[in-house]
Amino acid sequence: MVRKIVLLGLFAVAILPGGVAEATLDRILTSSSHYEGFVYFNETVDHPLGGTVNFKGRIDFAVYDRDNLAGGEETSFVDDFVSLMGVADEDRFIYAYQIFNDYDGISEEDVSYFEVLGLMPDGEATYSINPSIMNNTTGVDDGASGVAPDPVDSVEAGIWEWLTDLVEVGTHSQFLLFSSVNDWVKGTYRIDIAQESDFPAPEPATLAMLGMGSALFLRRRWKS
Repeated sequence: MVRKIVLLGLFAVAILPGGVAEATLDRILTSSSHYEGFVYFNETVDHPLGGTVNFKGRIDFAVYDRDNLAGGEETSFVDDFVSLMGVADEDRFIYAYQIFNDYDGISEEDVSYFEVLGLMPDGEATYSINPSIMNNTTGVDDGASGVAPDPVDSVEAGIWEWLTDLVEVGTHSQFLLFSSVNDWVKGTYRIDIAQESDFPAPEPATLAMLGMGSALFLRRRWKS
């Protein structure tokens, strides 16, 4: 179960021109002299255990041009990421996102999945992931207790998942970054709540084993 929320961005950027954030959702992401903004998500979704829940928050974003940085905090932020990930010289643009899972105190469910989408290279009007232009996908400490996504070796380009520690209601994610040779164009994204398969449950075979005094638990990873 996946919801497309808003259009706007680079083969990966969902965006709106800037605005003033509410006091409870103060922007943490380093400002960009190239492009920045935010989008709100506001959905009523089916809960895997029954009923519906309100899923509401904000995604901040920024695109940094390594050839035209403003200095100071912006340059330090980009340089730290480039050094951390060993970003190639040709990857001129750095993309960063941050999810806030709350708005007006209404959100009722945790975030488990975020994916950046964009137009395919041939310009087709089909939104789909294009891993070849998204490099060094990772989460970076935001210095404000942001929730880290799963380890980088378990994620794909432009995809971040929280299967161990969810982005719970009232919390926010770490900075979510990748590098690219391409500047931004219109795109979109997917964001989702925890699914039924994220809950520990015994496999059918385990039910028989329970009768013999044994138990087996397996946490399954959900893919959209």
